[in-house]
Amino acid sequence: MLLKTMPLVTGFALVGVGTISGYLWGSERDTYLTLSQILGALGLKVLSVAALIAWSWILARCVRPIRSFAAQLTLYGLGWIVSITVLCIALIIAANTSMDSWFIGVSDNYSGLPLYVTAIPVLIDKAPTIATATTIGLNVAVVLISLIIEAVHDRRFYNS
Repeated sequence: MLLKTMPLVTGFALVGVGTISGYLWGSERDTYLTLSQILGALGLKVLSVAALIAWSWILARCVRPIRSFAAQLTLYGLGWIVSITVLCIALIIAANTSMDSWFIGVSDNYSGLPLYVTAIPVLIDKAPTIATATTIGLNVAVVLISLIIEAVHDRRFYNS
């Protein structure tokens, strides 16, 4: 798993760090960020990319036993839709924000640092610290769950 995922994580992380650095150091000079905020945003982006790759690995492993390729693709896509929806809802609930003070995507207007849930940017106006902690927790949990699933699967494979 690591031999396949490390190049993906590295590539996506480099692209992600490039895009977020343009967002952080863009032409708007009214954004005053400390170095720790910038490094934190970059670290969250890298962690979210690792969670994205880990979750795609889990979903692929779950749909592999299905015989029909069309059914595999359908379930894989539905798995992504459901998981992204659930993770974003968990973040919005943790932020305790109103329905009109957040959105998914990117913006050319600086409205705070984005929070990433499996590489999906979620912008929350005046995001509380608990939202950032929830984002970190969700991404770390996805990575740990995928490593545990892979370890259990490899152990069963090599013991048989």
